[in-house]
Amino acid sequence: METKKNKLIYIALIPHRDFRIALRKYADSLVKAGLKNVYQFPFAAPLAQLSCAMTSDELKKTAKSLKLSLGSKKFQIQKTAVTEFKGCNENMNLFGLHLQLDEPNSLCIDNKKIISVLNPPVIGTFLLPADTQKQFIYDDFFKSNNENISILRLGFRAAAAANMFWQPAEKNKEIFYKWKIDKLYWLPKNKPRTSAD
Repeated sequence: METKKNKLIYIALIPHRDFRIALRKYADSLVKAGLKNVYQFPFAAPLAQLSCAMTSDELKKTAKSLKLSLGSKKFQIQKTAVTEFKGCNENMNLFGLHLQLDEPNSLCIDNKKIISVLNPPVIGTFLLPADTQKQFIYDDFFKSNNENISILRLGFRAAAAANMFWQPAEKNKEIFYKWKIDKLYWLPKNKPRTSAD
């Protein structure tokens, strides 16, 4: 196996495990519906590409900034979306759930390590060729009464920030992708309200 040299690093938002399980069922249903020639993505939302990994302090700051932006609300999911996955392959896009999130640049993620911001932010489901048939990209599937979709529509509160490492590799002339999600830094929980609040 030959590992390609262009290892990429992202700051990513990682939804809670329960949400990722529901997303996996959603992804499986798309494959059963006929989606082909795609690569599985690790059910995370890469927010920005980095020149090098963020430190623990930077990740804690990012997690806090994301929580301040969210407030007491949930991360809301209303539709699917596609975003360009820069640096991976010029003909590859990231398909998944559109994350209703303020622009990462407005979240005090003003770190000089940021190379580019992914827009729109997407909780990745599949990495797919840019010419993939569009019927799987439209929102019609997401608007169905499918139980998995209903669960995903509820959104989520619990999430973590982490460095995500992404690297193409080749074996027997076939390209595939390796990834690693580093230590999770959970967004702070809401403080319980008191009578003095």
